Amino acid sequence: MTAITEIAIKVADYKLSVSDNL
Repeated sequence: MTAITEIAIKVADYKLSVSDNL
């Protein structure tokens, strides 16, 4: 479960970074 949560957080951070770069 921890791994899934970690991936979800990384995906969320990636999406935020992409939004900031637009």
